[in-house]
Amino acid sequence: MGRALGRSSRVIRHKLKLMGLQPSRVLKPWSKQEVAYLREHAGEPVARLASCLGRSETAVATKLSRLGISNRLSRFKDFTLSLPDAAYLAGIIDGEGTLTCSVAWPKSKQLPKITALCFISNTNEELIGYLKDLIPSSHIVVDSPRSKATRRIRWKIIFGEPILSKVLSEILPYLIVKKEHARLILEFSEIRREHWHKGAITARQIEIVLALRRLNLHNPANYKRAFRTMKRLEQLFQELAQKEGSSQTLG
Repeated sequence: MGRALGRSSRVIRHKLKLMGLQPSRVLKPWSKQEVAYLREHAGEPVARLASCLGRSETAVATKLSRLGISNRLSRFKDFTLSLPDAAYLAGIIDGEGTLTCSVAWPKSKQLPKITALCFISNTNEELIGYLKDLIPSSHIVVDSPRSKATRRIRWKIIFGEPILSKVLSEILPYLIVKKEHARLILEFSEIRREHWHKGAITARQIEIVLALRRLNLHNPANYKRAFRTMKRLEQLFQELAQKEGSSQTLG
């Protein structure tokens, strides 16, 4: 419209406002945060994505197609595990897996970037291949042994959202050791979906990250680094709780 009239988009929006008209949502540009949200949650129904982003389902579907992730959406939508696979995967994650939330502190932003992840580490290449075929959007990292003479090569398979929530929902009834970890990650992801449009992290999400850190803190060699991160997260929790007007304290 702006090109046709020889006017800037800002002038067009101002004129429409004066006339009591609203510009079409199709004209609303996509922010980097919205695109990042689409990439992270592309496996969820379009209706849910549209509701969270405040856009039409057509706009979301079109943007997914232009980003080249529409096939990923349909694949995750139909994702399911058979009962034997779900039970077996639960046992693998209980014994060999780590359920956590990684925390990155960008220099230019006050709030950290938090990503829910699952790591499964094993020396059996056949098992890793089975898991790679079972879990879409997962990728494999090779951990080089410290001593090639005494240690075998260890593979690590990693996957995150949106497939992580789907996997955990399927295997939750069969988990034993990591059941609480899974419940916390599912709650974290649900809060992110519900509160994403506010553009902020909630105090409860930080509390969940801290709870996961405590559950996973079993290696004394990592205590010093972990405590530094946890202290920083505890400070952030207090700040967010105060802004939200909440009287909650860390559990």
